[in-house]
Amino acid sequence: VRGVVVGQPYPVWPNPRTMQYGVIGKLALPDLPMPSEAARGQGWVQAWLQNSLDIVYQTIADKYFVGGPRDRWYYVATDGWALQFWDGESHDPHAASLGHITPVGWLDMRWVHSVTWRLGFGALSNPCPFEVLVHTRNGTFIFRVRSQEDASTWIRTMTAAFVEWQTLEMQRCDKAREVAAMDRAAHIESGAAGKVIRVQEGKLPDGSNIGQDIPMSPYRAQALRRLWLQCLQLAYHGETPHVFDEMFALYDVDGNGTMDVKELETLLKELTTVRRKELRRVMASQMQDDVYSNLASTAADLKEKAELGFMAGELMDFYENMLHGPSFRARALILRGTLDTSRDGIISRGEFVTGAPELLMPGSELRREARWYEKVGAKMAKDAAAQGLGDDDSEDQGGCIQQ
Repeated sequence: VRGVVVGQPYPVWPNPRTMQYGVIGKLALPDLPMPSEAARGQGWVQAWLQNSLDIVYQTIADKYFVGGPRDRWYYVATDGWALQFWDGESHDPHAASLGHITPVGWLDMRWVHSVTWRLGFGALSNPCPFEVLVHTRNGTFIFRVRSQEDASTWIRTMTAAFVEWQTLEMQRCDKAREVAAMDRAAHIESGAAGKVIRVQEGKLPDGSNIGQDIPMSPYRAQALRRLWLQCLQLAYHGETPHVFDEMFALYDVDGNGTMDVKELETLLKELTTVRRKELRRVMASQMQDDVYSNLASTAADLKEKAELGFMAGELMDFYENMLHGPSFRARALILRGTLDTSRDGIISRGEFVTGAPELLMPGSELRREARWYEKVGAKMAKDAAAQGLGDDDSEDQGGCIQQ
C-alpha cells in the first residue's frame, strides 16, 4: 500500500516571540513616556537582593550558617523607569546589550514613595558606609554606596523619576476629567440622553489622591499671612510655632480630613506669594521713608542701610527661586512623600502637624526672615522718633514681629 506524503510539519499557531523560543529583543512600549535625563544614573553598589520568598525554600543551614554574603556588589543602571541590578561578578555591558545576560533584580522607580540616606551600621569598616533607603508603599529597600555624594546622586535620580511619573499621571487624570466635562456639557446642551463619561477621582501610583484644581483665594491668603506672621514672632523669640493645625484646616479645601497633592501645591504657592508680597510692601515703605529723611548721613547709617539691602536681596532671591524654580507640583509631590510617614498614600492631620514645621517653614528660614524684619522695624522706629513722628503702626512700618 502506497503511503500518504504529508510534507514538512508546521505549527498550527505561531510560537510566542519570547526568549524561550529563541527570540531575543527588548519589549517596545511606544505609548509609555520615558523619563528625562535627570532620572538616569549608573554605578556600583552593595545590596542584599534576597526576597522573603527566597527564604521559604532555604534550609536551616542556608539561613543561619552557610548562606551567601548579604552585601554583594552589583552594577546598577537605570533603563527607563526600571532600576536594574546586574551581578557584579559576571556583568558584561556587551553581553547585556545583546540580551545574553539579564539583570538579577530590578526596582520600578514609578512606585517609589520617597528616598533618603543614612550612615550605615559598621560604617568605619565597610567600603560602602552610606545607605540609600528607597521607601515604597510596601516597605523599604536598602542598598549601600561609597560616598555621601553617591547617595545624594541616587536620591536625586530616583526622586526625579517618581516626580516625573506622578506628574504624568496627574496630567492624564486632568485631561480625562476635562474630556468628561466636555462630554457632559455636550449632552446637556443638546438635550440628548446617552451615556456620559464618568471619571473617578485620580490616584497616584502610591494610592494617594490627586485632588481637584484649587483657585487662589484672597481670604485664604490673608489668613495664611496672619499664620506666617505668628511663626515669625515665635521664631524671633526662639519659640516653636503651633499654627499648623489651623493651616491644615485652612487648606483642607474638600474637608475630607486629608491633604492631597493639589492642596499642598496651593499651600506652597500661596505661602511663597504672601511672603514675597510682604517683603515688597515693607521694602517700598522703607524706601519711602529714606526719601523723606536725611538721616543716612553717617557711616554707621550707610552701613546699616547697605546691610538691610543685602539681606532683603537674599530674601527676594529666595522667594523668586521658589516661584520660578522647580514647579510647585514637583515640590508638592516630594513634600507629600516626606510628610506621609505611614506610606499609605494619605497625609493625615497628625502627619501634617508633625512634619510641616521643619519641612514647610524650617526654623532657619523663619529666623532669617525674622532678623530682617526686626532690623527694619528698629530702623524705621528710630527714624520716626528722630523726626518727631511718634510710634506708627508697627506692622504697617515693617516691625511686624516685635510684639
